[in-house]
Amino acid sequence: MDEMQRYLKEVRRSLRLDRKTRARVMSDLAGDLESRRQAGQTPEQIRAELGSPAQAAAALNEAFPDHRSDASGWRWLFVAVAGIWIFLVTDLPGRVLRLFTADSASIGIIGGADGPTAIFVTSKWPGLVSDGVPLLSACLAGFLLLGWCRRGGKGRLWLPILLCVFSLVGAVFFGGLLPLAMTASALGFDGWSIAGMAVTRLLHCGVWMSLPLLVAAILRYRKR
Repeated sequence: MDEMQRYLKEVRRSLRLDRKTRARVMSDLAGDLESRRQAGQTPEQIRAELGSPAQAAAALNEAFPDHRSDASGWRWLFVAVAGIWIFLVTDLPGRVLRLFTADSASIGIIGGADGPTAIFVTSKWPGLVSDGVPLLSACLAGFLLLGWCRRGGKGRLWLPILLCVFSLVGAVFFGGLLPLAMTASALGFDGWSIAGMAVTRLLHCGVWMSLPLLVAAILRYRKR
């Protein structure tokens, strides 16, 4: 890789433009550099006129204010969290494999030595829905908040706000918080035990993510 190719690569890395504009700008810049080289300018002379890669990128960013893309690279962290949850926590490959087997449900028995006190049937898929609906909704809200919502008007912020609200509501209904509280109460657990189980369940469903994201989205909406 020659010096001018490295220069173009560094400029591209510092651009904060949308994909289409960035491609057009880089194509024009590459053509300009090639014209300068054919005219006999050295790489040092070209750098002296255009400035460092950071300076050239800053000038290009300012030249296209309506095509800025300030998406944060941290948004991909939410994609990673969602992916790790799907493939590790829910054991999705194993669930898909068991979907083709005859065993579609398992029966659990709760009770002491004197006999069972409750019998319940657990499907292979409820965990994917009960935990996934709130958690994945929060991940999508975070991804949009750090990317798509940084462009355009404040109206875009309504989507992550609604996703966070849906995540919180889903943690209560899809996440099984109400059935958990009712079952624990029927089995005679005290209030503190029920509260502890409820908090643990909420955290497992992604409330630790959706609640701060909701606050951040509302604050950003009020500032715009």
